[in-house]
Amino acid sequence: MKERFDDLVSQILNGLWEEDPVEATYLGVHAYDCVLPRADAARRADYSKQRKGFLNSLEEFRNRESELDTPRRIDLGLLEAELEVSLRADEEFRLPERRADMYPSNALFGVYLLAMRRFAPMEERMAAIRDRLRDTPRFLREGVENLLGGENIPRIWTETGIQTARGGEALYGGVIPQLAAQVPSLEKEVNEAAKDALDSLGSYIKFLERELLQRSSGNFAIGREAFDYLLGRKHGLPYDAGQLREIGGQMIEETQRLLEKTAAKIDKNKSWPEIVESLKDDHPAADAILDTYRREMEHAREFVEEKDLVTIPAGQNLQVVETPEFERATLPYAAYVPPAAYEERQEGFFWVTPVDEQDGPRRQDQLRGHSNWGIPVTSLHEGFPGHHLQFCRANTIDSAVRRQLMTTVYVEGWALYCEEMMQEQGFVSDPRNVLIRLKDQLWRACRVVVDVGLHCFGMGFDEAVEMMVGIAKLERANAEAEVRRYTMTPTQPMSYLIGKREILRLRDEVKSREGESFDLKRFHDSLLDYGAIPISLIRNDMLTERD
Repeated sequence: MKERFDDLVSQILNGLWEEDPVEATYLGVHAYDCVLPRADAARRADYSKQRKGFLNSLEEFRNRESELDTPRRIDLGLLEAELEVSLRADEEFRLPERRADMYPSNALFGVYLLAMRRFAPMEERMAAIRDRLRDTPRFLREGVENLLGGENIPRIWTETGIQTARGGEALYGGVIPQLAAQVPSLEKEVNEAAKDALDSLGSYIKFLERELLQRSSGNFAIGREAFDYLLGRKHGLPYDAGQLREIGGQMIEETQRLLEKTAAKIDKNKSWPEIVESLKDDHPAADAILDTYRREMEHAREFVEEKDLVTIPAGQNLQVVETPEFERATLPYAAYVPPAAYEERQEGFFWVTPVDEQDGPRRQDQLRGHSNWGIPVTSLHEGFPGHHLQFCRANTIDSAVRRQLMTTVYVEGWALYCEEMMQEQGFVSDPRNVLIRLKDQLWRACRVVVDVGLHCFGMGFDEAVEMMVGIAKLERANAEAEVRRYTMTPTQPMSYLIGKREILRLRDEVKSREGESFDLKRFHDSLLDYGAIPISLIRNDMLTERD
């Protein structure tokens, strides 16, 4: 029984990797590094049929799940949810026919991963880059064909597609030729392929600007029923959209009270927004931003080790680098790219979006988004003990399923939980650091309201931006980039605050069970050992273990 289940799991995972070669590369599976996804209608129909077949095969094990051990039962539930959610998304949301950004983003990221991750000698990776570049014109043509047949295409998605594609011109026209020079035997072939890819990208941009944009007047909202489905089936949450909106509103009010209380410790004559604005003026110079993040991430790592808060895996590495241009349209501040789940080299990348070279209001807004008082909080969130540590731990799990199937409620919730936990432990004790942390918590609370608002309650793009600017106090350029992403990722924006709440609730329950024997490090290590799965599943197993 167990062996047959393991065999089926291998078939399913291999099917998913073949369907999405870029995702396979991201995970560290390199059998498909030389190709990009097949996006034509016939192939997508084949993939849907394959997923339905996998679901039917899993049904046998669901009927006999008592014969499986606990880890396999968890894997069974995760696979069922993944397949069901993806099939519904294919049939209902039809994103390949509506999202113009997904084609250049996949093509560019697929090449960038091969260049960035040092899993093999440069010559081997450059050969794969060459092949993916050669495959790019085909992939973009399939994107055009899909979009031509699409309906209900939101204008903002097409605009994002244009920005994404334009950002990739620097990769194809600049970065790749520079890397190719390191491998003389392949330089000519790579440069020729890069030129063809660049030309196809230019044709794709023209199509978006001259044809697709004028008929992009669709609605990005997925609707309340679909949103509630994702909350329960994908994330294992007991809430619906209405309850989330209420929680978000309550957290906005609660956080605003904490902000006022903390601001009074800094300057009783100024409001918290006034103090935050003054703290934003204290930022690194543009050419010192990366080094500042590097220093603070190392400081956070040292603090975690000194306080013995959680086990840090040996051999991991975290690089702080600039965000690639093709990702900057939706990443105004920074982002983290984890180490591959199946690669021995556990090297993560923290992307920091550089500020504009030309001086002006936008450049000043971008600089002020990297306050010296906020960088320590961001560093622990993204690095230690946040995302980087969590992913490095997840990549040691025996279960192949749980190495790659994750919920953002856990992933983002863990990192936001770490912000509060590290404050409890004394890492961000200065009221000015705390004020910035709470300001960011207010931003996460607004994300909950905006997430459900955009997709369930008729909130428009401009209204959402105004909420982010007026309540969360984001810079307008950054707020626009944030909301642009929210329209494409329903239930992801709410993950931060809701995930943190769920982890804190679980910690309180375990602490209540264990009493004086409760150990924070043991709780953290136990939580991380499950992988980034729905916290409801962890709760069921963790509390049962302690009965």
